[in-house]
Amino acid sequence: MPSIHFLLSHLRLNKQSIDKDNAFYIVDPGGDLMHTKQKFQSFFDRKKNWNGLIGVQPDESTYKRALTEYDLFIYTGHGSGSQYYPSDDVQKLRVQATSILMGCSSGNQYFEPYGTILAYIVAGSPCIIGNLWDVTDRDIDRFTEDFIDSWLKEHEQDGECKDKFWHLNFSTICVHLSKARNSCKMSYLNGSAPIVYGLPINFKCKNLDKRKSKSNNRKLK
Repeated sequence: MPSIHFLLSHLRLNKQSIDKDNAFYIVDPGGDLMHTKQKFQSFFDRKKNWNGLIGVQPDESTYKRALTEYDLFIYTGHGSGSQYYPSDDVQKLRVQATSILMGCSSGNQYFEPYGTILAYIVAGSPCIIGNLWDVTDRDIDRFTEDFIDSWLKEHEQDGECKDKFWHLNFSTICVHLSKARNSCKMSYLNGSAPIVYGLPINFKCKNLDKRKSKSNNRKLK
């Protein structure tokens, strides 16, 4: 976060848990990353509740909805995606989505207070992942798949969500990002590029939400 004021405003504005079924992805919008397209086609097809585009350029309205109506946004293409929705326009939105931007130098913040990451922070995005420098596509694809898969699998069993301290049983996005670095063949080059900006987000525990809802209904009766 750029300052303590940004941190406090984000803590007031955002919840630190998101719905893992409310996700949107954009894969290879430029149509020239065949390995990326092939790798993630089957990966995202298995996520039946997710929506997205593969090998298709998004229009601005689609990109805007991905940022403002979904809890999780995943971009795997060239750069940060600003060629499809400019950073100056992003910072005018109320970005709801935790945004995973896996293109080259997508998380590179320059010395001046300007850039994609700052635009997402200004727009209220609770958490952004980006790459500090240029990366190779096959290695960063391995990283992305391993990272998302690890994060999701830990939350497939909601049975551990027994009380208000349920989050202590699960690792945050930062832990899974760190683990995924080892999936890269060049772990000190490509594996070290992705970093997290913002809050240590995690997925919601739906079982706990259901129990709370039943408890509230009983009280109303």
